[in-house]
Amino acid sequence: MRFFKPDLLKKSIALGVFLIVVLLLIIPLITLVSQGFQELRQHAIGQGFQVPRQHAVGQASQQTGQQAVGKPLTFTPTVIPLSAPEIGNPWRGPVYYSNESPPPNWPLIDHYNRWCWSEIEPTEGQYNLDPIEEVLADAKAHGGKGGFTIMPVNTSGETGSCLPPYLRSRIGEPPDWNNPLYLSRLQALITAISQKYANDPRFGWVDIFAYGNWNEWNLSELSNPTIGTPATKQAIINMNVRAFPHQRLVLGIAGYRGDGSTYDALSYALNLSPKIGIRMNCLGYHTMGGAAEDFAALPLAQDRWKTAPNIVEYCSGPSFQAAQNQIKQYHFALIGDGAHNINSFSSYSASDQYLMLQNYKTSGYRFVLDSLTIPSQIGAGGGFTVITKWSNVNVTPAYNPWNIMLQLRSGSGAVVWQGKSQLDLQTLLPTNTSGTDTPRTATDAFHLPKAVPNGSYKVAIQIVDPDHYYAPLNLAIQGRQTDGSYILGTVHVSESLGSTVRLTPQPSPMPTNYGLPKVIDQSQPFKSRRRVSL
Repeated sequence: MRFFKPDLLKKSIALGVFLIVVLLLIIPLITLVSQGFQELRQHAIGQGFQVPRQHAVGQASQQTGQQAVGKPLTFTPTVIPLSAPEIGNPWRGPVYYSNESPPPNWPLIDHYNRWCWSEIEPTEGQYNLDPIEEVLADAKAHGGKGGFTIMPVNTSGETGSCLPPYLRSRIGEPPDWNNPLYLSRLQALITAISQKYANDPRFGWVDIFAYGNWNEWNLSELSNPTIGTPATKQAIINMNVRAFPHQRLVLGIAGYRGDGSTYDALSYALNLSPKIGIRMNCLGYHTMGGAAEDFAALPLAQDRWKTAPNIVEYCSGPSFQAAQNQIKQYHFALIGDGAHNINSFSSYSASDQYLMLQNYKTSGYRFVLDSLTIPSQIGAGGGFTVITKWSNVNVTPAYNPWNIMLQLRSGSGAVVWQGKSQLDLQTLLPTNTSGTDTPRTATDAFHLPKAVPNGSYKVAIQIVDPDHYYAPLNLAIQGRQTDGSYILGTVHVSESLGSTVRLTPQPSPMPTNYGLPKVIDQSQPFKSRRRVSL
């Protein structure tokens, strides 16, 4: 028989106490480690860091759901300097409608011409629209649009022969603008052109016609002309507005009492629509043939460039230095040669050649993507924010709508996902107005579908025409790809919470038009891999 030993009991109690203390210390440590592991797991799948938000006026939007992961990356493209070869874009730069030679290799995008009425209607009711067709075809071939006007009188070599013979024999030339026959035949002419070209995407703009010498709404060089009444001028303007609803319209600055009357036809036109612009003459002359005085006297004209183009042409023997100052002051988009008002580029001195190039490069818009900030890792099925900063270092906004598309592309270049920015380039006014550039910030909230597979993707920007007519817009940054996109850097897509549908990105063929590129349809099961065009 064994007897119980007190010393053994004491040792057992001490050991038990020790084990209890150890457990009390270890359990919190295990809990802490477990929580840390869970946080790390959430961080890896899209539940952690959210990019700080910045807001631009009118650009902020809210995002919900799963948020982006990872520290923000900021891509800063390399800017193309103004001294580099010209970057061609529509609605900016020179428009040649005579036979002068432009600067070598200059991208002439938009095209324009003007004709006497008799060239378009040689006999009553018989219309020769071939000249218009030629301008529009040339514009299309160069990636732009065409514009034109029709002159009722032209004292520059065609005095007394600009109106069709049948009309001239009955109302004279220059005509009585108020004669009902003149107005009815003008309406018939405008209707004939509208029926064929009003819906033609190649047709970009028209100078409101037909009144005054050279259709410039002034009566200079005309002998004892009749002055159009306010009702006549309004009728002519209304004919054009109704006939060409999809085109830009411009009216000569001489419409501001330029015919010696007290009636201001230009204000009437500008009040009809913010999309009606102004045409001026004699770029490079001190007073621009009186246009500067008219412009200064009409407050409505002074800010019109913000919503509609100001178009101008040189007069004979211009000062290109004066022209440079006027382009900045009046925010000119297109510069016409004036049909023989300038010489071929090679005939000018080196200093004048330099200034002419500056004239052309300064006109219109020049957009720079200064930076793009995006999370380095994005959770599929969640939201993320992209912050872009933009500069416009020239003198006008865009005058056509453009879609700024942010894209994620696979290694093969296929567009796996894309989203449209809220920024409207028609509202991006010059950002360097006080000697210091102040870029405009745009903040966009996007949602990345769950179907986007894990992996690394190239971040791209592509600015496309929603009407699928123009090529993608050129930016003044390096890195343009053959499809008009700009590759900025790389981000990673991680797995989202919950199940995902995995798709394999497929190569995107070169687009057959210049609309949105083809994308992988993320709404279909993996087995279909169907592609759709937006």
